[in-house]
Amino acid sequence: PWSVMPKGWKWMKWFSPQSYAFSIALVNEFEDHDFFCTPEELAYFRGVCPYTNGDAYINDVYNFEVDRSKVKVYVAWLVIWYITYMLLGVVCLRFVKFSRSITRRRIPYQPSTTERCLMKPVPAVLSWQNLKYTVKTKEGPKDLLTDVCGLVEPGTLSALMGPSGAGKTTLLDVLAGRKTGGTITGDVLINGRPKEDASFSKIAGYVEQFDAQSEVLTVGEALIFSAKMRLPGSTPDDEREAFTETIIEMLDLADIVHESIHDILMNQRKRLMVGIEVMSRPSILFLDEPTTGLDSLGAHILLNAVGRVRDEMKVAMVCTIHQPSKQLFTMFDRLVLMARGGKMVYSGDLGKGSEVFIDYLGNITGVQSIRPGENPASWMLDQIGGGVEQNQARTEALLDSWQHSAPNRKLTDQLASIEVSDEVVADAGYAIPWYKQWNNLQQRCSRIFWRSPTYNLVRSMLTLVFALMFGTVYWRLDYTQADIFSRQAFIYTSTFYLGLTFLLSGITVLMSERPVFYRERAAKIYYSWAYGLAFMFSELIYVTFNSTMFILMAWFLCYLYDPNDSNARQTRMWMAYLLPFWLWMVMCTMCGHAIAALSPTLEVGNAIGPGIASWFSSFAGFYLTPNQIPKMYIWVYWLNPFRYAYEAMCLVEFQDQQITCTPEQLRPDKAGGKYCPITSGNQVIELIGLLPWGYQLDQAVICGYIASWAIINLLCLQFLRYGTK
Repeated sequence: PWSVMPKGWKWMKWFSPQSYAFSIALVNEFEDHDFFCTPEELAYFRGVCPYTNGDAYINDVYNFEVDRSKVKVYVAWLVIWYITYMLLGVVCLRFVKFSRSITRRRIPYQPSTTERCLMKPVPAVLSWQNLKYTVKTKEGPKDLLTDVCGLVEPGTLSALMGPSGAGKTTLLDVLAGRKTGGTITGDVLINGRPKEDASFSKIAGYVEQFDAQSEVLTVGEALIFSAKMRLPGSTPDDEREAFTETIIEMLDLADIVHESIHDILMNQRKRLMVGIEVMSRPSILFLDEPTTGLDSLGAHILLNAVGRVRDEMKVAMVCTIHQPSKQLFTMFDRLVLMARGGKMVYSGDLGKGSEVFIDYLGNITGVQSIRPGENPASWMLDQIGGGVEQNQARTEALLDSWQHSAPNRKLTDQLASIEVSDEVVADAGYAIPWYKQWNNLQQRCSRIFWRSPTYNLVRSMLTLVFALMFGTVYWRLDYTQADIFSRQAFIYTSTFYLGLTFLLSGITVLMSERPVFYRERAAKIYYSWAYGLAFMFSELIYVTFNSTMFILMAWFLCYLYDPNDSNARQTRMWMAYLLPFWLWMVMCTMCGHAIAALSPTLEVGNAIGPGIASWFSSFAGFYLTPNQIPKMYIWVYWLNPFRYAYEAMCLVEFQDQQITCTPEQLRPDKAGGKYCPITSGNQVIELIGLLPWGYQLDQAVICGYIASWAIINLLCLQFLRYGTK
């Protein structure tokens, strides 16, 4: 109440828009309203009803004089604050710009060994025959791939090309096992044997079109993490380190090893993505339009790096690419060309300077000859309907020509002559056991949190501000009648708002890491629950630090103890108060994790979070005691985890405490004398409807909620995936 607010904070009343809205509500609710006491209340107040009208009540409790003429002034101030905040937002949008760049001291790269270690994969031939992919639409089943055939051999780079709608990425995803819907028929073979989806991820890598990385990590840390997670656990540490350094050299990443991923160029990010996948020693590497977003120089640098991996490690590579330059097109060894509808136009060797393919396509009736110096990639796309002009008859001629062509017969013979081998078959399990996965994930999560100042530093600063603000607003509370409500208000407001801060702040960080998780889960690098636990455990040190800092400061600023008690009792009370507060903060953090895992988008998560928080605040027993809550809603009160944290801390504050009265707080009784209404903290506990024996139960219930939110988080990580292919 304003009447007991410290003088140093009274000025804030006039700068708080909520105070004006609250004042309007007080006038509307209490002006000229008559109050009466029930028989039970009259017995409690010794026959004298303390308040008989609303004006006296708000004047006594809030030191607020009812004056309806001021309502218009309050409304005007609310309008002024609205305009002020709107203009402030416009000015900030126009002139304020925050830079995400973090200045780091450049550390020269120094390899730990001069010996190259090239851990070559087992050679594998990827082939597919009569591949068909069908999806359901409103109009009925639709074929996105139709009788597609092809093969990719070790040490070759094959391009999947065609106009928009030809099914390039669809074919890549089907071959890589990344399709989660639709019906796939036909054969996908590895060295002549059917592909086993359970183990395929251990022999194949997939470089996505849009990179998903934890941007606060360095390039070297991302590569080392991939090596630790994807190389067999039996690999010696020195061999793993030497292999990592070899890949760094091969992809020309040495100059940026110690740079933050956020600060490197786009073509460097693309090479990093390749390196992360190559760290698993894949026999087959899929690349989904890797040159997207790159200029001609960046694309040339990237494909040169990819070519070095192909040549030195003898990896079979499949790459979708839209319209490469003439120089880039010559870097490919084979071509799978498709027309709209996922139909085959060509699948075979390109030849030196693309001569083999140019000879084949140029000899088909209706196809225009390539002009001297023309880009073969642009020429062929124009001929199959990828340009401005659409020629259905020519496209049909190309499709029919392929069915009876020599390259088609050659491909059929190659597919039939593939030697069947089990050499490349991998185990279906993970590369390393779960405890090593969790340890590596824990280290990475700790780095992410430590290097996210907008997350943890801001949370710590807010905790410090809250501690100073609440500590000075509720400065040196006593155990008098007026301080009863002040202590309740402190417990409620400080615990709720700090918990809300931790609940909402984690959603943004976790959602930003989701693309990384989806990429790594698709690659089957680790158990989903290991990822979830790593993030949750990484939070505990920050939650513990902030909780302890807040309670330590507020405890002495607010006098949340009786100064007349012994030091031993004060210490026991401090620990008893800290425990439910800390558990509440952990629960709010776990709730934020669960919301992030459950929500399809950040906007949905930011809507769910405040919705859950309103449940916490409205039915905690502060605004309405259990006796005042309608019976139809009482179950919401008992299901509210904040109710248990609030009760536990109130029990610490009031149980067995002596309550006193100042002379002004003495109440008249019916006999004409005066008395102190509340003389014991146990009376307070009874009045607000708390369970005197509930402290241990409260801790157990909050722990149950922590476990529940954690389980929801882990289940969502395991079974939910938004944006399926």
